Formats: sequence, structure tokens, C-alpha cells
Amino acid sequence: MNKDFIYFLKQNPEIYKHFTREVIELLSILDPIEERNERIKF
Repeated sequence: MNKDFIYFLKQNPEIYKHFTREVIELLSILDPIEERNERIKF
């Protein structure tokens, strides 16, 4: 679910820009560390 949401944000920059890096990191914490590291890079 989080992965789909992150993908959605990446595909919609106008929406993504309203989310802070902290929010993205909080979402990522719910996932395994290896995926989190990959995701934060963007």
C-alpha cells in the first residue's frame, strides 16, 4: 500500500510537492529498511 502511494506521488508532482520529506520518511518507516533506503532517494 505504501509503495503504491509513493509511486502515485512520484507520478503526480503537483501533489507530491505538498508532502514534506518528513511525511515520506514516516510512511517509509512502516516498510522494511532496505525498501526505505531505496525510496528516500527519489
